[in-house]
Amino acid sequence: MTVSRRLSAGQLIIASGLSYVVVAAMVIHPVWAHPLHSTVWPEGDASFAIWANGYVAHAIAHIQNPYFSPDLWAPRGVNLLSNTTAVGLAIVFTPVTWVLGPIASFNLQLIVVPALSGMAMVLAVRPWVRAPFWAWFAGLTWAFCPVALESMVWGWTNFLYLATIPLVFWVLDQLLRVRSRTPRFLGVVLAIVVGVQLQIGPEILAICAVVTVAALVGVVIVAGIIDRERILSDRRRVLETSAWFAGAACVTVLVPTIYILSGPSRLPSWIYPRQFLESVSVKWSQYISSPTSSGALHPHWNPVYPSPVFVGWVLVVFFVAFCALLRKEPVVWLLLGVSVFSLWLTRGSAALIHPWTVLWALPVIKNVLALRFIIPVWFAIAFVVALGCDRVGQWARRGERAWWRELAPYAVAALAVSQLAYSSASATQIVVQRPIGDPSISVIAARYPDPLVVTYPFPLVSRAMLQMASGSVHFRSPGGWGPLAQFASPSVMSVRKYFTFNSYAGAPQFSASEQRTIYRVFRAQGVDAATTPISFPYRLNRGYVAPNAFVGNLTLIYGRPVRVANTWVWWLRGAPFRGRSVANSLWRTCVHRVGRNDPASIPSCLLG
Repeated sequence: MTVSRRLSAGQLIIASGLSYVVVAAMVIHPVWAHPLHSTVWPEGDASFAIWANGYVAHAIAHIQNPYFSPDLWAPRGVNLLSNTTAVGLAIVFTPVTWVLGPIASFNLQLIVVPALSGMAMVLAVRPWVRAPFWAWFAGLTWAFCPVALESMVWGWTNFLYLATIPLVFWVLDQLLRVRSRTPRFLGVVLAIVVGVQLQIGPEILAICAVVTVAALVGVVIVAGIIDRERILSDRRRVLETSAWFAGAACVTVLVPTIYILSGPSRLPSWIYPRQFLESVSVKWSQYISSPTSSGALHPHWNPVYPSPVFVGWVLVVFFVAFCALLRKEPVVWLLLGVSVFSLWLTRGSAALIHPWTVLWALPVIKNVLALRFIIPVWFAIAFVVALGCDRVGQWARRGERAWWRELAPYAVAALAVSQLAYSSASATQIVVQRPIGDPSISVIAARYPDPLVVTYPFPLVSRAMLQMASGSVHFRSPGGWGPLAQFASPSVMSVRKYFTFNSYAGAPQFSASEQRTIYRVFRAQGVDAATTPISFPYRLNRGYVAPNAFVGNLTLIYGRPVRVANTWVWWLRGAPFRGRSVANSLWRTCVHRVGRNDPASIPSCLLG
């Protein structure tokens, strides 16, 4: 404590950031065995962000538009700002990508981004606490809350960046309470904060906007009843700050917003089907007693990862206790209101009065998962617990200097961190994969100029995507988000659904009508070839068990594939329809029994 008191605010923030980097590196320590070539689950969502790192670095080096690629999700292309690519991080880390490659750049983001979130929290909490330790503690619990840990497991760097909420709180605190910063400074800073978040992940920005607006409305109503003159005195300062924000936002926010909403290959409609959003519900017990969560997007998909809504009884108890203890402090009431409001929204369609019927009518927010509103709850908990521990420590030092009184707040912190660490250790299972080049892509590109290639897992596979992003091999890959008419017809969406479900254990063979739909769609799209690894074993079932069913179904539709190194290739351009069905017993034997031990034998087993 003696050393920490000597630190200035800036030194505390930097020192805290360095400690958070160490913690983040420990969380993903399995990656560091081969940091340039291995990362977390790259065959899933992480592959999109890894691809963005490579593509953005390539585009900037060749003076191209880093926000749009015509090759991924062909034929329309992909709008990187409108999708979950965390393109802002890819831009910032471009020098790292140039030197070390997109995978190393992505791994570095996994340790730097949580540190940025924690540093922002330290900045927000520091003016409210006397002991710097509690600002550091708030940053720790915020940067490594289960939402962040879940994002580290899955490689969701767009959700790992949680700096915006504490930064917005700091700006509003400086504007309305501290009043030491000029409206011009605060307006410009707020515009930069919003602009940065917009380029990293619009969903977090939408959550922040909803909660901030609700909190400001509540403050105005309460203050209007209690202290109306204070509101009138702040009016000019607020208006001036808003004017500076609007001016600066024309540079930092307006252009990317227009590109998101009106640029090429934008996503103006639903990404997730509404019925999926409505089906996601949270039981009250999960907030306290369920540190792990299992996916249920389709049958047999049972990945294990930290539950984003898990808080744990320690923090819940002390949050409630400190709210009662500090009930005379207005900021506690504000944060309590934020947590209650956000908890209400996490319930989704099960929430009282069902507020999502209104929220889903708004742009961007229609694609926010309700359970992610736990993020403002975590902000409130981290803030109030740190504030309460600091106040208890101050009261202990004013009275008799009994050692247990001074240690009591640190015991609270130790309990909270211990529970988080224990739950994280049981739920955070970092599965390291090593994406390597796909030799079949080079063979296909040598045969067809600018080929359209279906790769599997579908539609995200970093092996091929990294080759595309680096520019070493030029090809196009179909795909896209959700049931969007502007991206795909119903038949195309059916094909995408078929192959998504084709990844789970026990996947069946396609029916005759499904086979013909796939053939017609691939033929209409002009797909030149399809390719998949013969096998890619995982240490943990993450849903994509193996490409066995994909291999089996394409073999039945197009015939025997060609082997290129450890990959299968089907030449689809001009290929006749060879659709056939086999007995279900033969399918189970070849694909799920023989294929488990010898996946290379699947085509021969099916065709004889």
